[in-house]
Amino acid sequence: MKVRKKTEYRRLAHSEIERRRRAKINMVLAELRMIIPSSKAKDNNHQLSILENAIEYIDFLHHKLGITESDLASQVI
Repeated sequence: MKVRKKTEYRRLAHSEIERRRRAKINMVLAELRMIIPSSKAKDNNHQLSILENAIEYIDFLHHKLGITESDLASQVI
C-alpha cells in the first residue's frame, strides 16, 4: 500500500512540474510572437511557426546589420 501512495505522489508531483513547464513555454512563446513582426499579424500561430518566424527575423536583422556567420562564431557568449 505504501508503494502505491509513493508512486501516486511522484506521478502527481511530476505532472505538476510538467504543467508549470508547459505554461512557462507558452508564456514565452506568446511574448516572442508579439516581438516578431511577421508573427503579430497571425492570431493562431503554432509553436513551430513562431520559432521559424523568429529565426527568419533574426537572420534578417543580421543581414541588415551586416553581421556574418564568422562574426557570430568569433563572439564569446
